[in-house]
Amino acid sequence: LDPKLAFRMGAGFGGPQLIKDLLDAGYSIEDLIFYGFVGVSKSGSRIPVLENRVTFPLSFKGKNNNFYGRIVGGTDKKNFHRKLTTENTNVPHGAFNSAALESQSPFVIVTEGVMDALSLMSAGYDQAIAIIGVDNALLIEELARAEKVIKGALDNDASGQGQGRKTPGLIDKLKAKGGKEVINFTEEFVRDHPEEFAWGMDWSDWWQKYERYKR
Repeated sequence: LDPKLAFRMGAGFGGPQLIKDLLDAGYSIEDLIFYGFVGVSKSGSRIPVLENRVTFPLSFKGKNNNFYGRIVGGTDKKNFHRKLTTENTNVPHGAFNSAALESQSPFVIVTEGVMDALSLMSAGYDQAIAIIGVDNALLIEELARAEKVIKGALDNDASGQGQGRKTPGLIDKLKAKGGKEVINFTEEFVRDHPEEFAWGMDWSDWWQKYERYKR
């Protein structure tokens, strides 16, 4: 991805000194556990949640209220993605690039993951927002209230396209809230570009395989 774009969107890195620097800044270890920068395992071990991760701020109505972290060099997909827990604060996390909701564009493109949103932004879709999963009721409500067409850009697989899903997916939830108009952006793109977006791909895959070489 374009480093300039990443830094413009607030990219950082959770290095090994992060927790020490926060402690040196006056925060207590209890503070860092409360706000989710440090996790506690079942055995009682303390885990720096954002360590060795590229980070991006998540915001709601112009205020940063969480961080997303994507691991660098890891192979365990279960732990690729992390955000700070909201268990203690009860403040739902915001979205990546939530400013797009305030733009003049008549639509926004909604992804689940930050890398998907960054890939679409790199391809010229500045209106891409990542909501980090589909269970954030606050963000779903905010998207539905927006006077914009909502285009869902989910993975081109069974989960992303709602096949065999036992619970409502993002597009289903948005439609249920009665927003202005909800469109399956992935479905439309696959129909127009079947050779570029094969089954099983996500938007990061597409950018790396096709679009970045056009720039």
